[in-house]
Amino acid sequence: MSDHLSIHARIEIPASVLQSVVACSKKKYGPNQNGNYSIDTAEELNRLISRFLNQKDFASFAADCSNY
Repeated sequence: MSDHLSIHARIEIPASVLQSVVACSKKKYGPNQNGNYSIDTAEELNRLISRFLNQKDFASFAADCSNY
């Protein structure tokens, strides 16, 4: 059993970040056989942010009350 939870949170990011996620996801997955892209960019962004938070030790940042 994982000690991680899946949450839904609203965050503010620059539009350019979402454009990058879309562009990189298109490169990663490519088009389907009809030439269309069917990528869940919200889920890609979720994975990207989750990995970033893990790598940058968000748990310690959140535990430090001076960050609030």
